[in-house]
Amino acid sequence: MPTMPCSLVRTLLLSTMLIALAACKPKTPEVPATMVPAAPATIATAMPAESAPESSPPTPALGDFKIVRVSLGRSLDIGNDIAEERNVFAPRDPVYAAVVTAGIHQGLMLSARWFDGDGKLLAQNDQRMVPDGPMLATFHLNPPGGWPKGHYKLDIALDGQSMQSCEFEVR
Repeated sequence: MPTMPCSLVRTLLLSTMLIALAACKPKTPEVPATMVPAAPATIATAMPAESAPESSPPTPALGDFKIVRVSLGRSLDIGNDIAEERNVFAPRDPVYAAVVTAGIHQGLMLSARWFDGDGKLLAQNDQRMVPDGPMLATFHLNPPGGWPKGHYKLDIALDGQSMQSCEFEVR
């Protein structure tokens, strides 16, 4: 029996899960899902300590909406998911993040915040979304001149509140 590449198996499995999730939700009129294309990453600037917020934003009311998976890789496949998951990159590699979500919500801001090993914010990507079922959002960062070698963290936030993090390394 011929074998299928892992990325194809993963794509088929994810597609089957998304169809199953969509089939199980109640049939009520909903606002169509919209995804505004991600703006280019904004490079962070230093913020004086006295102007930094003193407390983190409240956790957003999510209802049945949730982040199912966050994965990293060097490229996207034809379905806009990560072609090959990894957490180690070369200095010239772009880093892509795929965020799979499930559930519905009236509207929220999904953010990808990129940090260096010292916790300094390097860049942030934001996508406004109004999900009406399973969705896939992608982000990427490829700093001019490449990534310095070291450890990094990607933080995925909903309406400013951190929900999941992924660590990666550049060698």
